[in-house]
Amino acid sequence: MERLQYMPADADRLQGALLTVVLLACMLISQPALAVPARISNGELDRLVPRLMDEADIPGMAVVVLSDGRVSYVGNFGVASRADGSAVQRDTRFFAASLSKPLFAFAVLRLASRGELDIDRPLCEYLENPRLEHDPRYRLITARMVLCHTSGMPNWAEGGRLELGFEPGSGWDYSGEGYIYLQKVVEQLSGRDLQDFMQAEIFGPLGMRNSSFVAEGRVAGQLVSGHDLLGRPTGRTLPNRRSMNAAGTLLTTAEDYGRFIEALLRREGIDSKFASFMSTAQTRPTGFFGGDNDDSVYWGLGFGIEAGEHGNNIWQWGDNIDCRSFVMVDVHGGDGIILLSNSENGLSVAERLTQSVLSGPHPAFDWLPFAASDDPRFIARRDLEEDYFLNEGRNAQRIYDRAQRDLDPTALTELVVSTGKHLVRDGLPQRAISLLKMHVSGNPRDPGAHDLLASFHLSTGNAREALAELQASAKLDPGNRERNAKIAQLQRQI
Repeated sequence: MERLQYMPADADRLQGALLTVVLLACMLISQPALAVPARISNGELDRLVPRLMDEADIPGMAVVVLSDGRVSYVGNFGVASRADGSAVQRDTRFFAASLSKPLFAFAVLRLASRGELDIDRPLCEYLENPRLEHDPRYRLITARMVLCHTSGMPNWAEGGRLELGFEPGSGWDYSGEGYIYLQKVVEQLSGRDLQDFMQAEIFGPLGMRNSSFVAEGRVAGQLVSGHDLLGRPTGRTLPNRRSMNAAGTLLTTAEDYGRFIEALLRREGIDSKFASFMSTAQTRPTGFFGGDNDDSVYWGLGFGIEAGEHGNNIWQWGDNIDCRSFVMVDVHGGDGIILLSNSENGLSVAERLTQSVLSGPHPAFDWLPFAASDDPRFIARRDLEEDYFLNEGRNAQRIYDRAQRDLDPTALTELVVSTGKHLVRDGLPQRAISLLKMHVSGNPRDPGAHDLLASFHLSTGNAREALAELQASAKLDPGNRERNAKIAQLQRQI
């Protein structure tokens, strides 16, 4: 049975889509932890986390458990970087990615509590947005819409101009750009940049001594290195005062983030009405990749909300690709979990760790697209990438054949696309093409398989091969106007 407070009457009209994210996983060594967690003993959690990390090849992780509204367990595990083997310590900072959003939302709602910001007043009345001025609909955007992703703004966009996906308030689409617009409004109102505003409003008052939105001074030396699917260290440009943003550049520890959750549960410095907006459904999202949402997942201000048998939980995931994180909290009982990782595989253990602390089921994990580390999708992707990167793809056909037996067509397609994109990103486009050709060979009557191969040929600059695949696809599905238009365009170019 769902227990859910639900606000807008027009939420059933939601449309929109999220940009694709793919499958994942994690490894470790542990350090001593503190006190007693909610549903699992201290020692059991100390043993469980390293085992899951090892299974998923996650180099480093920090885990916090909350019980009855207070941090009751802090565990730091593994290494901050495999390049130098430095251990994860209590002051080791992780790239928290979108865990930035609830923290910033809390700060914004504290402003609203003091009457310094009206969350239902159009943001353009505080600050015009030249990137949207070509579309008068943007004048409808409010802070409430930004915080629950109904502004119509895209997630991220290059260049100066932004395009709205729908009239603000009429749909749902996860939007980092919306948070950046609201950030600029807050900076204008407060007279401070994001870092100084958050230091004065949140970090200082809550005692979050190891948190910032920029990597200044000693911070760079406290940061983890990200790691890819195969556990290899990656490089990352560190956020500075020009590149920091409220949607995703938070650098923090799990223990510090626990202090924020404690303050939220105590409603510290925030009016009860505004605090309740974070855990009260404002809207219902689409499915993660668009389309219908068949899960009991909603959105409040700053947090996702899941409705389950045991009540409502607030939650958010963070995804910097090579650093992934998760938080979920029962706002009524005060139990919860925070996990930060320095791995692309971090979310592959999130559900099992969450289940150890919070009674399920948890529809948030059905809505999210990240496979668990014991899921055939995760195993197939890890094995394919390992074979292509380390063995030149000698066993790829055998791995693909196994995946084709184990996975449904949609999951198989997602596997091929995500693996192919990684190969292209890492400078191995011809291996990506070989994988897509394998997929076409295994699905010769599927026009979608030919279309995928064509898209990869185009991404590597091979228009003739792309045209041949699109023409093969058109024979199987002659009525697709978009494909036929692309064929005509390529024929003119060639």
